[in-house]
Amino acid sequence: MPSRATPVLPGITMTMRVVAACALAAALMLSAASWARADGDPAKGEQIYHRCQGCHSIDRNRVGPMHKGLFGRTAGSVPGFSYSDAMKNSRIVWSEQTLDQFLQGPRKMVPGTKMTYAGLRSEQQRIDLLAFLRAQSDNPLPIPPPQPAKAAGPANAPGSTTGAETKGATPATPAKGATPSPAPAKKG
Repeated sequence: MPSRATPVLPGITMTMRVVAACALAAALMLSAASWARADGDPAKGEQIYHRCQGCHSIDRNRVGPMHKGLFGRTAGSVPGFSYSDAMKNSRIVWSEQTLDQFLQGPRKMVPGTKMTYAGLRSEQQRIDLLAFLRAQSDNPLPIPPPQPAKAAGPANAPGSTTGAETKGATPATPAKGATPSPAPAKKG
């Protein structure tokens, strides 16, 4: 019987095979979770969005910025809306992946954001909410293929200052053919 250090194939130990198998399993699970985003239910997402309407609207700024044209937009860039310095300096481009991460914990992703919402823990509810928001977009970007998970870090230093809200911003027209990254995002 071969020991754990005995190569099963020349140069490949059993330990190396186990590590490779675990890595493959993790990658497949992440890939499956990313593809699940396309299966969200916009009708259920609309019900979830009612929670957001205390501060947000699709078509106009309120306490929070409007959500029209959200996908592919740089965070902190709706004209006429006064964002926190943390959000303006975050360099986030809103995509399925960045919105999902933000919705899990806005203050964790962007320390210093004015958004006081604690986060949406249910993955399925986030998927449904994102499906609803995509359905509201005049020019939704295609759902990107799954990407490997990256370590999440704060977008800005804790304690960033916040700005005051303003109303009445005009919506920007989404740029045709815009992509979430790495191409420059449209403003607004």
